[in-house]
Amino acid sequence: MSEYVINGLSLPLDASPEEAIAAAAKKLRRERINAYNLSIYRRSVDARDRRNIRLVFAVRFTADTLKKEVAGKLSLGSVASD
Repeated sequence: MSEYVINGLSLPLDASPEEAIAAAAKKLRRERINAYNLSIYRRSVDARDRRNIRLVFAVRFTADTLKKEVAGKLSLGSVASD
């Protein structure tokens, strides 16, 4: 099992971390990836458009080895072990 991060989950400003995890899980299920231990890795604010300020999340998860095509399609990064 390896750890990965799904980047760029853009949600409304009032979104909770649980909603970000749910959005990541939905994307992963769509690609038939069995993911475990989903957690927030990073949260930032995208205020480039003042009328549409968004929270952008990165969610960390554990999964079996992924194909490169899937990793690129989902904007995944790998996490270095401590």
